[in-house]
Amino acid sequence: MAKNRKIIGIIAVIVALVAVVIAIILIVNYRNSTATPKLIGGDRDEHGCLTPGGYSWCAVKAKCLRVWEEPCQ
Repeated sequence: MAKNRKIIGIIAVIVALVAVVIAIILIVNYRNSTATPKLIGGDRDEHGCLTPGGYSWCAVKAKCLRVWEEPCQ
């Protein structure tokens, strides 16, 4: 009977440790997921043109533009 209690105690400690490890992993993942998310499509080129938005640098006009909206001439 005492041997069964000892085994149950060891199992309870192992389960508690596993629960603590899982809780720590969840907390770390939550903190990483809420820390300044990178916005999709926010990439800019060396001139500051928003390339995912279709903007490119026009040296003639010295500005970012979409060539299908405004020609670079």
